[in-house]
Amino acid sequence: MAVRLREADSMAALAEMRQRVAELEIQREEGMIQGQLNHSDAAQYIRQLKDHIDELKAEVRHPWVLWHPKGCAHRGCGPYSLCP
Repeated sequence: MAVRLREADSMAALAEMRQRVAELEIQREEGMIQGQLNHSDAAQYIRQLKDHIDELKAEVRHPWVLWHPKGCAHRGCGPYSLCP
């Protein structure tokens, strides 16, 4: 009878350990997925920044960037004209 009680206790302890291992595996998977999401978000943000840098570089290469805003102090310059 005592052997059966110990065996039942062992089986219950083993079931609890298996459940805890399963919980830890789920937490690990969730952590890995969250890490992938964070990495994906960071990679997307970096791509957006690089695209924005490329756009700014393209603007600098073109003459329309030299257009003056309204209120330019140069004589004859309008809101969308080039500075003489």
